[in-house]
Amino acid sequence: MKNQKRQRLLYIFFDFMSASAAWILFYIFRKVQIETQVFGIDIPITLGARFWAGAIGLPFAWIIFYYFTGFYNNVFRRSRLDDFIRTFMVSLLGVLIIFFILILDDTIVDYTNYYSLFITLFLL
Repeated sequence: MKNQKRQRLLYIFFDFMSASAAWILFYIFRKVQIETQVFGIDIPITLGARFWAGAIGLPFAWIIFYYFTGFYNNVFRRSRLDDFIRTFMVSLLGVLIIFFILILDDTIVDYTNYYSLFITLFLL
C-alpha cells in the first residue's frame, strides 16, 4: 500500500512538472510567434503575474482533471494501450477547454493562428 501511494505521488509530481513545462513553452511560443505577428515588433518575454498563474495554476487544474478521469487509480494495473488512448482523449478535451477559456480571446492576425495555437498546445 505504501509503495502504491509513493507511485501515485510520483505520477502527480511528474504530471505537475510536465504540465508546467508545457505551459511555459506554450507561453514562449505565443510571445515569439503570435504576438510578434500581431504587433509587428518583438515582444519581451516577461515573467509577470499572468505567467506564474499559468505556470503554477494550470498544472493544478490538469492534476484535478486527471484525478477525476481516474488516472491515479490503480497505478500498478494499467494497460499501455488503454493508457495511451485515455491520455490522448483527456488531453484533447483539456486542451479544448483551455483553448476556449483562455486562448480564444487573444488578439491574432488571422484565424490560422488559432490553428497553430491549438495544435502547439495539444502537442506540448
